This record gives sequence, C-alpha cells and structure tokens, in this order.
Amino acid sequence: MKKQLFVILLTLFSISAISQTNTLLSKEETINYINKKVQEAIGHERIWGSKGSSEKVLECGFKKIYSGENIKYEYKDGPYSFVVEFNPAHIKTLQDITVNGNKIVGNILIVLIGQTAKSTESGKLESVNYITMVYLKSDPDNYNRISKALLHLRDLYKAEDDPFDN
Repeated sequence: MKKQLFVILLTLFSISAISQTNTLLSKEETINYINKKVQEAIGHERIWGSKGSSEKVLECGFKKIYSGENIKYEYKDGPYSFVVEFNPAHIKTLQDITVNGNKIVGNILIVLIGQTAKSTESGKLESVNYITMVYLKSDPDNYNRISKALLHLRDLYKAEDDPFDN
C-alpha cells in the first residue's frame, strides 16, 4: 500500500514538474519578449544597401496596438524610418536576410499572407506583404529565438481568431 502510494505521488510530481518546464508564454509575454530582443539592436551599426551604407539603429519597437489586435513595429536609423502595422496571424514565413556580411545587426524578413500589413514610410501609407525587422546578430541564437517567438505569436493569434482552424 505504501509502495503504491509512493509510486502515485512520484508520478504526479513528475507530471507536474514536466508541465511547468513546458509552459508557453502568453500573447502579451511573447510580444514583450520580441520587443526586448528587437531593442537589443539599438545603438549598433546596421549595414544596408548594395553600396554597404551604414547607420546606427536609433529606435525600434514591437508592440501591440491597444485599439485592435494588430502589432506595430517601428524602426528608425539616421535618415530612414518606418512603421508597420500587421496581424501576426498572417505570418507566412520567416527568413534571415542580413546583407553585406553584417555581423552585428541582422534582418528578419517576415512574409505575410497577402498585402495585409499597413506600412508608413516617409509619410506614405501603403499595403505590403512583408516586414523587415532588425535583431542583434552578434548573439548567434537570436534569430532562432525570435523566429520561434514570432511563430508562437502567430499560432496564438490564429487560435484566438478561429479556434477551429487547425
């Protein structure tokens, strides 16, 4: 009897411990995590363009728009800035598109399903099907971590949007 009780308690304890280690982040926690990882690029040089021009990343952020379900990604370096609003449920693929051998700041291409994002660049608003997001590439695990977080966020939004769309 004591042996059976011990085995049952040990099994329950093991299941509890395993479930705690596999806990996934909520939508808000995931957004905050991505924002934190994106902001690590602030203050670092980003190389861009075919001529290898560079500018220091001045601002970037990844936040939920509280008037709806969209996310707002903002970016600014010297002369260049843009804001993109999109629904993470529309994320189709992710790709590291870092150019010119930049070893410090990388770029993640977020491809969306259709022209579902609204981009404002230099005061001009247009619908786009992609977002380019910076990240600190000098940490070799950042791309994989941010990609997992973005895909997790997509899955959370999809489940909330249509719980029967498996």
